[in-house]
Amino acid sequence: APLHRSAQIRNGVVAGEVRQRVKGMIESVRAYAVPQDTYYVRARGRLKGDRSVGWLSALLASTLDIKPVLTARNNRTEVVARIRGFDAAAERVIANLRRAVEWGLDAPYVVLSYAGDLELMRMLPGYSELQDLCARQNVTMLESVMSVTGGIHLGPGTFSAAVLAKQHEFQ
Repeated sequence: APLHRSAQIRNGVVAGEVRQRVKGMIESVRAYAVPQDTYYVRARGRLKGDRSVGWLSALLASTLDIKPVLTARNNRTEVVARIRGFDAAAERVIANLRRAVEWGLDAPYVVLSYAGDLELMRMLPGYSELQDLCARQNVTMLESVMSVTGGIHLGPGTFSAAVLAKQHEFQ
């Protein structure tokens, strides 16, 4: 597994080498977000020219309580799943994170973020199982309140998660 950048620098790796290694890891990033409000995501995305969530999709999603699971790769946002209910969508993301941890990560970290109180994120279905698995596998689970920018673009109550895992595809 690649060393953390600060450890690489302490071990004498030149900053340019670190930058190249990080650039090489970009293809391994698997990041997902589950917004609470599809209309909000659509409106904010349209301001940036993002058309990944259409008007009809937002209307149906709102009416049927269907939440998109978004991923961002190569400067594009895509919907990888549509799941009824926020908790079910978050649970599916967490199940995918567990699978990635079991298969092996390119870096021993699972990063979780929530646009709101972290206690609400910790109550999501599957969260405690992910936490236990990470502890058993010596994977560090990092939690944070979503950045202001993330919260503005994805809306309050959005759950997001990321890992470095080349072999992982969302299911």
